[in-house]
Amino acid sequence: MFRVTTLKMSLLSALATLFLLAAMLASSGTASAHSASGCRPQQVFPPCTPSHFHDLYWSSSSEVWGYNGATSELIDDNQIGLTNGNQVSGQFGAIVTVLAHGSNVYEVRRKQPGETSQDFLFAIVNGGCTTATGYCLTELDDSNVNYVAAGSTGLYESRPNGVWQLTGLCMGCWTKIDNHFGLLVAGSHLYEMRIDSSPSGTTVWRYNGTPLNWTEVDNNLTGASLNLAIDTHNVLYELFQVYNHGQLAISHVLQGHGPNNFQLVGWGHLTNKIVADRRLYEWNADGSIQLYQGTPNNWAYIIASPTAQDVEAGASSDAVYWEPSDNSIWRYSPETGASAIVGPSSNPVQMSQQGVLLHKFLLL
Repeated sequence: MFRVTTLKMSLLSALATLFLLAAMLASSGTASAHSASGCRPQQVFPPCTPSHFHDLYWSSSSEVWGYNGATSELIDDNQIGLTNGNQVSGQFGAIVTVLAHGSNVYEVRRKQPGETSQDFLFAIVNGGCTTATGYCLTELDDSNVNYVAAGSTGLYESRPNGVWQLTGLCMGCWTKIDNHFGLLVAGSHLYEMRIDSSPSGTTVWRYNGTPLNWTEVDNNLTGASLNLAIDTHNVLYELFQVYNHGQLAISHVLQGHGPNNFQLVGWGHLTNKIVADRRLYEWNADGSIQLYQGTPNNWAYIIASPTAQDVEAGASSDAVYWEPSDNSIWRYSPETGASAIVGPSSNPVQMSQQGVLLHKFLLL
């Protein structure tokens, strides 16, 4: 296995800021309006099914839009109904983020009564309620979890007491699959970077499909922060980042070839983030974006000028999306090249993600 010795440097501000400095936000205890079931009976409303039309979603605090590769569509206008309750989306607070992977899409809202907050996690579905846009929400959880990851075949939460898997489109339909907690990345397989009591204890594990059945795939993470990405071929990529006095000093991209077998495929420049669905992209510290060409350190520039301020992979394509400083959104795919799909705006929007940190981890 190829490793770089400088990655043994002490973990400084990046990992510490992410995992060590903040406590879990307290839940307000606000009750949700829902029943134990998921979709309402078909004879009352059209059947509700997961949405599957969009490769990217973007959101403001009150709206969600989707892009299907050619046109955009309003998904949530802050007034769409619930399939398992009598309220509308805007009654659950502001939109925090949208998660999308494969044919699955989810929305997180946050209500902040006073000094506390409560999160609400929904699946966006087609039909099942009274709606002007054609889309509805099914409530899945109302607790403040640390991390949520959307896989191509499911949804996962990292909570203080472990990792949980969604088992149905219904409230409370979760099964505990791990006693640890950490960051998650999911495709058709699920990987977890476990956050233990010290940085030297950080490891990466693959879920084998049954509760508490995991295989360790990397234990050589001492002294570096980490960003994980997985493509549709279930290839796991790791981005190692070493910080010096709060500044990114070293970054390397590694490709997994089995347990504790990672090979270096990207080096020589500073990288903020890697994203992948069918293809692997890296977003560099200078704002440029590069596409991995399949051989070590062979990357093609998608944009070379420092314009991107956020980058996300498509939910089910080989495309990458980025948001320049003018709040427009651009799309690139190897087949069609680059083009703008949302024009410049004075109001910033947030692109959908495959995984999101909602509340920072508190290490006990």
